[in-house]
Amino acid sequence: MASAFLIIDGQLSFMDGQANGSLAVPGAWADMERLADLIHEEPTAFDALFVTMDQHNLHDIGHPTWFMDAKGIHPGPFTLITAAEMENGEWTTSDPAMADHTLTYLKALEAKGRYIHTIWPAHCVIGTPGTLLHPALVEAVHGWEVERHRAATWIFKGMDSMVEHYSGFAAEVPNPLDSTHETLGARHLHNLMAFDTIHVAGEASSHCVKGTVEDLIAGLKERGIAEPEKRLVLHIDMMSPVPAIPNGPDFPAIAQAFLDDLAAKGATIAP
Repeated sequence: MASAFLIIDGQLSFMDGQANGSLAVPGAWADMERLADLIHEEPTAFDALFVTMDQHNLHDIGHPTWFMDAKGIHPGPFTLITAAEMENGEWTTSDPAMADHTLTYLKALEAKGRYIHTIWPAHCVIGTPGTLLHPALVEAVHGWEVERHRAATWIFKGMDSMVEHYSGFAAEVPNPLDSTHETLGARHLHNLMAFDTIHVAGEASSHCVKGTVEDLIAGLKERGIAEPEKRLVLHIDMMSPVPAIPNGPDFPAIAQAFLDDLAAKGATIAP
């Protein structure tokens, strides 16, 4: 029985505690310490490691500088922006050339129904320390590589500033001008088909874990794998949600509903 571990965005931008990341998820630092301990203790239990790495430009559709209001002021972090607000002039794009694309993107995102577009603090900006893995986690991954004499698979996501990438396999709404993420994502999904068990941990359970796992399940089903949820082992003590936004989405509740649904469909919930 072949087993893989899918590790999602265990990077310093998402870490609380001593890392004080720009988009810190409460509990993330301790989550990654527990994950690192598991890999150290049981390296032979996992035949492959797949590690997603969020990588953004500073000017990105999910960061404040992309949008501005009628006075030229950028939205603050955790602002929700809808297509209707763009249409009524409440928000526009800082670069006028991106206005049509952005409105089309927001409409497609809302039609998909997974998320309302959220402005995040600038995070995992390419070239900054925020892109680095939690120190204990990177040590564990490298230790596994030495122990198993094989390389981890690194899944880089988010470099396309025109679209949001919660999932490691595809953009929330694919960019019609660039299918790079989807092409690479299809390759990783094909490789994950080979594993009877897929362990999952990382940050955040409400967003990048949720999006990656949902796309994993859909991709495996498209490739003829029946009931792929039964292949999953979700390490819930190694993932945490983004806190709820006041007067906005209850992200912890969204994460819990996602986990409950997977459990009902046969996924294993590891304490």
